[in-house]
Amino acid sequence: MSVLYEATLAENGAEAASKLARNELIRKPSLQTLDQLLQARAMSDSKSKNGSTQDIQLMQQTVRNAIGNRAAYHCNQCGFRAKQYHWQCPACNAWESLPAEPSEAVSREMTIKK
Repeated sequence: MSVLYEATLAENGAEAASKLARNELIRKPSLQTLDQLLQARAMSDSKSKNGSTQDIQLMQQTVRNAIGNRAAYHCNQCGFRAKQYHWQCPACNAWESLPAEPSEAVSREMTIKK
């Protein structure tokens, strides 16, 4: 979902990414998807000069604090994330495509404008 969200955001903009994240959130609720929805909404609101942007950023920061910076192993071939190390990727079956050290699952930092 993260790869699809990022591609939609880059290709079609924040409105389309927001719609994608909202539909996914309805289908399968998760904090990660809620974070993506809030990010897309904040981007849309900043373009329309809406005053609710600060509230959205505050909610997004709260979600990111709840998620935390979880370390995960990311497959170099397909982007699969795992909590533990695998010699062979369970998703694409590539050998030694996961790095020996985990990386941060949530790497973007959000600052709240006051």
